[in-house]
Amino acid sequence: MKKIRPALLCRYLLILSVLFVCGCNSFFKNDDKAENAQKSITVLSWNVQALFDGKDQGNEYDEYLVSKGWSQEKYRARLNSITRGITEIPENPDVIGFLEIENAEILEDMLSSSLAKKGYRWTFFTGNAGGALGIGIISKYPFTITKSHSIICDGEINPRPMAEIHLSVEDRPVVLFVCHWKSKLGDPEKTELQRRASAMLALRRVTELEQENPGIPIIIMGDLNENYDEFYRTGGNSITALLPDDPEAAALTDTVTEKAQSFPAVRNFLVVTGKKHQEAIHFDVPHNLFYTLWGNELQKGSYVYRSNWETIDHFLLRPSLYDGLGWDIASGRIVNTPPFATEAGNPSAYNPRTGRGISDHLPLLLTITLQQGEKETI
Repeated sequence: MKKIRPALLCRYLLILSVLFVCGCNSFFKNDDKAENAQKSITVLSWNVQALFDGKDQGNEYDEYLVSKGWSQEKYRARLNSITRGITEIPENPDVIGFLEIENAEILEDMLSSSLAKKGYRWTFFTGNAGGALGIGIISKYPFTITKSHSIICDGEINPRPMAEIHLSVEDRPVVLFVCHWKSKLGDPEKTELQRRASAMLALRRVTELEQENPGIPIIIMGDLNENYDEFYRTGGNSITALLPDDPEAAALTDTVTEKAQSFPAVRNFLVVTGKKHQEAIHFDVPHNLFYTLWGNELQKGSYVYRSNWETIDHFLLRPSLYDGLGWDIASGRIVNTPPFATEAGNPSAYNPRTGRGISDHLPLLLTITLQQGEKETI
């Protein structure tokens, strides 16, 4: 593997890639779907806003300490509110990626709730030691492979890992990368470098997987703490973790004139587009193009900051998910109804003091369907 060029602003080191292989490798149809119905998978992505259990374990925010009034009763009440809200979603999601989960025990508590009747059986959790904001996944389908990735950027451990989940539904694979990138709190340049480090890790894994299995459906999802149009929002004069397929953005990265040779040359940014192109127009890294639902299936935003809507929660799809073969995008939407949203349509943020609300982020839903055409895999 070639070393990362010194010109890059950060030096990245993959420090954790733990592979868990589950015993179940075959799948069955959902019982509630007719035999002749088009097969589909619905995925929910949701930052649940600091979901802590009712015990002090050393990672809590101040307002979630027992000494500050937090309790097992408040935790249970909040958990019930979250799980009850999920059961009311009409699409009945098959896989849910949660952001800001304290520990794996919370996922087990979810499966002991009303969600058990919805068919969720499998869980996966990842979080770095000392961190309070882990990633949790629950699923109606067993996982064929799960991985957890983390990185060091500029000598510091990024506290937010990336979960890699493999499913095989109807004998066809689907890969989900569930992410929670660094927030914008603190120095803007430093936090952008950390988000770009996370983008590089995601792109590296996408490249590796597609080299092993061309055309494999891959979805990057979660709270990336970056708007899909961040490049324009910040003036269009600096590299952001998400870049548009735009000649000015490409010129900043030197990829127009510097030919990428293979996966060691992947960049520390993701190219996003609202057009269903199979390849980027202005960038020359073949694996670095992702379709964003924002401005298309998704409108307005999922998070409000200083009275302005932001598009920091994402589903980013590789072109294999809109090529008319195998799994393809069918629809996407923001869950902006109660209890997730207020009457005005804003996120119903949770208040640990009063126990009101549910989360300061709105969930996103994505449905993919199985097309009739065959896709060659190896």
